[in-house]
Amino acid sequence: MIYNDIRIPIPAYVMYVIKSLRIIGKDPYVVGGGIRDYFLGDEPNDFDLVINESPYKLYQFFNTNDNIDVTTMGIMHGTIKLWIGDHDPIDLTEYGNNPNYVDISVNKLYNPTIYDDVSRRDFTMNALAYSPYNGLVDMYDGISDINKHILRFIRDPEEQIENDPFLILRAIRQAMCLDFTMDYFADEVVWDYQYVKLLNKVSGWRRGNELKKILSIDYTNASILQKSYLKNFLKYVCHYVLEPNNIVCGIDLYDKYKYMFSSDKWELKIAYLLSDYSNENAEDILKEFEYDSSDILNIMKYKRRLIL
Repeated sequence: MIYNDIRIPIPAYVMYVIKSLRIIGKDPYVVGGGIRDYFLGDEPNDFDLVINESPYKLYQFFNTNDNIDVTTMGIMHGTIKLWIGDHDPIDLTEYGNNPNYVDISVNKLYNPTIYDDVSRRDFTMNALAYSPYNGLVDMYDGISDINKHILRFIRDPEEQIENDPFLILRAIRQAMCLDFTMDYFADEVVWDYQYVKLLNKVSGWRRGNELKKILSIDYTNASILQKSYLKNFLKYVCHYVLEPNNIVCGIDLYDKYKYMFSSDKWELKIAYLLSDYSNENAEDILKEFEYDSSDILNIMKYKRRLIL
């Protein structure tokens, strides 16, 4: 569905990019957490754009603009980054094709649309796209789910997770951060060993990055739902984040280390989780996560000081 009557305030620096692109006949849409945050009543601060143009041509276009700094960071994945003044960077990404709907090997002349792009998203709350000129695209009732504080996959979660097991961690982290309830189908799959074991296909950097975000949440005033998801994460999933090829089932790390959540230091929390590992194995895991050397040093200092 397209809502033409919804108006979302877009910062001037983002509008500058949008207007610049429309001058050359392109039609960008705002996506990302900024749209979701608007409907949550929070201050939006994440305004990424998607567009019907290749990143190489976009780079050439913006590289001649003295008001914008542009880099090729992410260009191999269809994205360039734009900096305007001291604002957060804007990711500008080419529309993506959804292989569930379009077989490019058969129809090579097909040009993706904004509808193809949002159909590739993970959850309904993230499958919103907004244009100040065309309105709000909401194909999966994302606004309704946001209002109800429900996390729901846009398609069958089994299918989506088999295609991208990283969505297990993303679903857990977003549900915990936003205090959203996973719907029945998501909840059934996310904690299921049959799917959790697929984390061995996820890179160390992505696993480590999500673990850091999950442990950075302030749990001192957590809701009952957030604590419930934290317990499930530590019992059914965390082992496969640390060592995805090491099969360990049903050991409840929350009961063992629950006092660690009185700290606001994510480094200390990871140190607790690695306390049963040798120092050598713990450092190998942290290096696989591609943490900064200073973070690794701090985590290992905490680990050596722990008396359990």
